[in-house]
Amino acid sequence: MTGNLNNLINLCDMEPFSWEWLMVVSLASTHGVVKHNPKLTLCDVFYVHGLNCNLTSIAQLINDLLCTIIFTQSFV
Repeated sequence: MTGNLNNLINLCDMEPFSWEWLMVVSLASTHGVVKHNPKLTLCDVFYVHGLNCNLTSIAQLINDLLCTIIFTQSFV
């Protein structure tokens, strides 16, 4: 998710939806692609108006990139 519409390319409108467990209504109405660099492209990134940070799903990264992520106390 991103709150910065300028981060997205290939924008597509979508039906607004809500995740009741987040208690957020009409969370996202647009999604697109974020291209960080030639080797890292994130698909289906939601635009959330007013969000003041970028949130990345580790599970989606693992699935999209077919990789393994290791977390330790001082290293990711």
